[in-house]
Amino acid sequence: MNLKEEEYKGQKFLTTNNLLDYASGSLKVVKRAGQIFSLYLLQRSRARKRVLPDFLIASHIETYSEALVTWYPEDFKDHLNIQALTPPEAVDKLSD
Repeated sequence: MNLKEEEYKGQKFLTTNNLLDYASGSLKVVKRAGQIFSLYLLQRSRARKRVLPDFLIASHIETYSEALVTWYPEDFKDHLNIQALTPPEAVDKLSD
């Protein structure tokens, strides 16, 4: 599959599922979400708590921000290249 076909399939998936409008770099976000989600699933022996849209959001934040703020940082912190913080941790960090 060439890059154009891959981008088309990624964009079709996003628009069909109303997950993310087209934006520059969205193919990168989709690929990264898939990587993070697959790592998450491989490391879990129990049923998954999170679903792919959570990882699409996390990947988007990783691409365009400095930290992910979530009540479940343990689900993301081993997989992201940015910090995963709880809301109180984020407030503390911002007040420093």
